[in-house]
Amino acid sequence: PYTTLFRSNIIKPKPFAFLETEHSFSIPGNFTLTLGYSFQSQGTAQLSEADPTHNLTASLSWKGLGDQLEVSLNGNDLLDRARDNFHTRFTGMNYWQRNNYYSRNFSFTIKWRFHQHKEHYRGSDGAKDLINRL
Repeated sequence: PYTTLFRSNIIKPKPFAFLETEHSFSIPGNFTLTLGYSFQSQGTAQLSEADPTHNLTASLSWKGLGDQLEVSLNGNDLLDRARDNFHTRFTGMNYWQRNNYYSRNFSFTIKWRFHQHKEHYRGSDGAKDLINRL
């Protein structure tokens, strides 16, 4: 279960585990609330060990004027825990990489859809046309 790296370090391989989920909720008044969460466990990749990360996202959007207008407010990394931190061992030396940036961010979006395409369901008629051609 242990691997020797360059005859000077012994690290135990740890696989990464990933979890990601996203759910949308309809709210009266043409609002949609979307919540998402992702997790990466601590693990190893070649010479490096990575710390666990968590990311919580949220979005609130509103559609109006026949779905031509959409306004949304988005938030990413609300827990401020999505930074990647690595520890590398190489020939008896340890290297740490800590990412100290502000990963939390917010955005406000306005979308206007010009010339919307209207969908027409053709159903079983498309299959009948194909059978008749054969």
